[in-house]
Amino acid sequence: MRPADAEQEFVSYHAEPGSTSAESLRLLASWAASEAVRPDSPSPVER
Repeated sequence: MRPADAEQEFVSYHAEPGSTSAESLRLLASWAASEAVRPDSPSPVER
């Protein structure tokens, strides 16, 4: 896969199902998801 912008990268992380690492990635993903839907948070441009 090639991004449209040569300055962009796509990074994917995975872990063995049921492992401590998998649980940690799930927690990290929940933080990112909750941050994305907060109506009071500034847009990425404003940060």
